[in-house]
Amino acid sequence: PSIPLPGAFRTNTPKACCPWRTATYGSGTPDRLNIYSYPGDSVFIANHQEIGISDITALLMSRDKRTIWIGSTDQGVGAYDLPEGKFRKLQFPDSTNHPKHIITLCEDPNDYLWIGTRYDGIYIYDLKNSKLSNFPMQHATVNALCTGRSGTMWIGTHDGLFGGTVNGPMVRISHPMVDHIKIMAIVEDRNGTIWVGGDNGLIAFSPESVTPDNRITELRSVSEGPGIGKLTYRYVSALYYDKKQTLWVGTFGGGINILDISEFSPSVITPVEDMQDGNSSNKTLAICRGNDDDLWFGMDGHGVVRYDLKTGEKQVFSGSDIHDSVIVSLCRDENGYIWAGGYYNGLAYLAPGSDRFVAIRNTPHNETIRAIATDGGKIYYNNDSDLFCYDFLGKRTTRPLAGRLNKKLDIRTIVIDRETIWLGTYHNGIIGYDRETGRITEIPVHKDFGNAVVWDMVLFDRQLWCATDLGLFRTDLTGDPLRGEFIASPDPGSKSFVAVASDDNGKLWLSGTSKIYCYDITA
Repeated sequence: PSIPLPGAFRTNTPKACCPWRTATYGSGTPDRLNIYSYPGDSVFIANHQEIGISDITALLMSRDKRTIWIGSTDQGVGAYDLPEGKFRKLQFPDSTNHPKHIITLCEDPNDYLWIGTRYDGIYIYDLKNSKLSNFPMQHATVNALCTGRSGTMWIGTHDGLFGGTVNGPMVRISHPMVDHIKIMAIVEDRNGTIWVGGDNGLIAFSPESVTPDNRITELRSVSEGPGIGKLTYRYVSALYYDKKQTLWVGTFGGGINILDISEFSPSVITPVEDMQDGNSSNKTLAICRGNDDDLWFGMDGHGVVRYDLKTGEKQVFSGSDIHDSVIVSLCRDENGYIWAGGYYNGLAYLAPGSDRFVAIRNTPHNETIRAIATDGGKIYYNNDSDLFCYDFLGKRTTRPLAGRLNKKLDIRTIVIDRETIWLGTYHNGIIGYDRETGRITEIPVHKDFGNAVVWDMVLFDRQLWCATDLGLFRTDLTGDPLRGEFIASPDPGSKSFVAVASDDNGKLWLSGTSKIYCYDITA
């Protein structure tokens, strides 16, 4: 809302703002400094003759709440002492004493004021010793400064992201998403995650993911475009993080976007820990929803893992407890049985309360069961080229698609929606089979002239969500299913997904080959 004091602000061009105390704010305009007290609806005004500074571009409240630091386009940096009501200017140490164009200010916990300028890099002011010095970053335009809890000052420039300390070197932080990108804003959330906005969108990373040679190994991105988890405009010009874990994203053309960081941030689970064979213990090939309290993971080399959502405890079925060590498909039927498709040894089930999987004799052995779905006592599954239906009570197997398609299907996933069986295939899109009419529907799944591999699918609110090698794909079964679309990945490091499941809270669980992500699809 605008300030209800006609004529109090002499210009409608505030260029900087900072909070002072409860309901009191400082605002910088081209001709003066304004301090606005909301309870009393009063404005204190100091013009440029009084403070010796005009065209204010940056304001910063000091950590002790006693000083407002003021940056400008042509008069450098000044300070307004709140208790004494006095102004002073900082003297720059170069021989010409040329005024510096100030863009941003930041005070670190060690009593140093960092000053980001246009073209002249960074200056640092020692608050204890009243000493101003150059930081070795000449001829750089510094748009953003953020002091992290790790002790690093994160520096956003016209030429990418940098990190440094007062006494240490300033180094370039490397990743394709930030290399030589114009960085405009940086904030740190309460978890220590660094959020960076610029002309390439919004990214986030943990300082722990930065290697000794200053490369970011794990990074998340929010890009521009329609759909879930995307910005209304690619160019991010401002960021603000509030106490409710909300990130306010100002864009240069798309208004303000609001992100709930607690929901956006993927939760990561390591299904099997401390295995002697290292990374292979964490290669997840299938996810299955169990009851209200658990998820089931099919592993590459370690059978099945049951994960308790409330306690975080894990139960591993491996060795003699299961028919196959490599589980590529999982499904829970309406009676609580867990069905597991093995890479080598066919199909098996785990009865409720049991601690061992039992292999099915009337299904193909020594073949890979890549997909399973159950419906009313019938178990639909595939081998490498066909669809089968196993009647659990009648103990017999049929082929529903026999003679209906003139091509072999490399089926990777099966979902049943009412009378239609949906099949995700290897480079043949999605095939729908209506059991009542026999009608076949073919949905293409392609991107950038390439046909996707549909590894896994889940049905949520009549929408079919598909984990593919080209990203996350969604199609609405209530409308025209042929008009599907790819959705932004919750993690730019994982463009390919191999497994997907949903829960009752609108969460989508996605797996790459080494991590599992929890993604809020209702946000």
